[in-house]
Amino acid sequence: MSVPLPVSEKISSLSQAEAAAAATGRLAALPRILGEDVSATAFLNALLREWAGWRHVPDAGQDGAVEDGHGDGMIVLPLDRARQSVLVPLRHFSISGRHSFRFPLLVRDDAWARPKPIAFAELVRLVLTEPSIAGETSPADSRCFRDRVATSTANIVRAIEVREGRDEGSATPDGETDFIRAEQALLGHPVHPAPRSCDEFSDADMRLYAPEYDAAFSLHWFAVHRDAVLSATVGSTADAITRHLAGDDPRLGAGFPDRVLPSPDFMLMPMHPWQASTLADGPVLADLRDSGAVIDLGPGGSEYRPTSSTRTVWAGHARHMIKFSLSVRVTNSERVLQPVDADRGKFVARFLASAPGQALVAECPSLRIMAEPAHLMLKDGSGAPFWPSAMIFRDNPFRGAAGGRAFAMGTLCQEGYDGRDSLIARLIRGIAGRRTLDEGEAALLWFDRFLDIAVKPCLIAQANYGLLFSAHQQNTVMEVDDDGLPRIFHFRDCQGTAFSEAVAVPMEDLVRGEATPPLVMPDDLTHRLFAYYFVVNNIFNVISAIGIAGLADERILHGRLRRFLTDVRRSTLKDTGFADYLLASPTLACKGNFHTFLGGIDETAAAGSILAAYVDIDNPIAHIKEG
Repeated sequence: MSVPLPVSEKISSLSQAEAAAAATGRLAALPRILGEDVSATAFLNALLREWAGWRHVPDAGQDGAVEDGHGDGMIVLPLDRARQSVLVPLRHFSISGRHSFRFPLLVRDDAWARPKPIAFAELVRLVLTEPSIAGETSPADSRCFRDRVATSTANIVRAIEVREGRDEGSATPDGETDFIRAEQALLGHPVHPAPRSCDEFSDADMRLYAPEYDAAFSLHWFAVHRDAVLSATVGSTADAITRHLAGDDPRLGAGFPDRVLPSPDFMLMPMHPWQASTLADGPVLADLRDSGAVIDLGPGGSEYRPTSSTRTVWAGHARHMIKFSLSVRVTNSERVLQPVDADRGKFVARFLASAPGQALVAECPSLRIMAEPAHLMLKDGSGAPFWPSAMIFRDNPFRGAAGGRAFAMGTLCQEGYDGRDSLIARLIRGIAGRRTLDEGEAALLWFDRFLDIAVKPCLIAQANYGLLFSAHQQNTVMEVDDDGLPRIFHFRDCQGTAFSEAVAVPMEDLVRGEATPPLVMPDDLTHRLFAYYFVVNNIFNVISAIGIAGLADERILHGRLRRFLTDVRRSTLKDTGFADYLLASPTLACKGNFHTFLGGIDETAAAGSILAAYVDIDNPIAHIKEG
């Protein structure tokens, strides 16, 4: 029986195999590592969005590059400094901007008779030598970029090995799935050079705490004197929330707080185990322990599972998910909670309880907003908030059986590795089979329902109530009915919410004398940001996923989207500015993940304009005929 190579040996042996294949000209002889293909796909899609130097060759055979003419041709990356061209064979060319590639990638040199296979690591090296891509990037930043890409790739390779080891065989779970399996199936941002980059986490930490490894762990509990705690809540108290968290846990029981709290002056406080271990030897927690204000109760209780964001955890019994402050850089930013993160959750909870909020809920019953009614943290020795210890409590609508048909939009649209179907494709094919429909008809049925269930309510929230969501694919969850059609669209993570200047509800009732956080944004800014998060990142990814599966022509879907926007604009929206922008603007704003990551910029801490990290991309809605 053959023994699988460890990941590190697989990656090193890959380049040897490619060298051998190149020497003999046997392009098909190259062994594939699925995780590298997943990584290269996200890397290339990020690069193609931000660099104008590539070209699409619809018929690859005409270019003399490859003998196989299947797919949508190829993309050519001319790298002038290297005097070579990278050839990227296509499964699907997407007008929405997320392409599907066929591997291996090839490199062409005028001195060679035929193109040769190229390793992903070599592709990264070549790209960084091209001045029109890398610009004035320093050698140190280039090395850091390559190391982070390599680490992300290794994480994805190992995560896929975990799935293959349990016979799951797909980047999205086969057969029946549920909320948490879909959360943990996500392999990262589909348009990012290092989608599973996670600085500060060791390999062992990744296996313990990363969602893609199916991690599960108990929380670490503390008894904390109330004078050492800072909290803010809407409609409850932090003490009540943490008591419910423990009392509802079948492994702890309702009597747990009374058993472990030394007096009524103390309350329970959970922490993420990594958070607890990193803070344990620091001066703040050490001083609080020494003073008796904090008692370490240790890990205990039922297992919690990290959701796709890594720092937010879920358990089937719990009334709340918990978003922890982790001093870990995931992709573009360090995941330490900031005051504005907590404040936005509080103000959104107040908005939902207000008359305008209740009106929105009544008008858009298919839109569910997961409120974040409380945050909690320790004080440092001076009495100031100690943000590395912070956590935000988020409503959990997926308790027990309630999460059985709810899937993160990112996982729903994630391309199945090794040519397997995405989850959205499997849903649509299932609908076609049950209803005896053509698969194309089923795809249009699903997409039209998606527009009604998800897109229309978010447009109403913005245009009629002034509420803006960063409703990208990781922040949204689609709940489907028994037939697989969209039923409820859930939004989470109030960190990405704001109010539109034109139609913002009166803020006085929400802030109640407190300093107003930067919640109200000018329309020109909100239009561009909302267009990226909700349209480019979410709606366009739905269209790409359906197109990649061969279920519908993307041009038809964009035509239906345009007709839908035109109809909703005319019949429903009070403020039509955003719809007008989508219908008329030749370009849309898009976050530049490639160059943000290449420059080592922490997007949440960077000074200057919010839009400094954004680029303009073509807007297919403005150029398409209504379908």
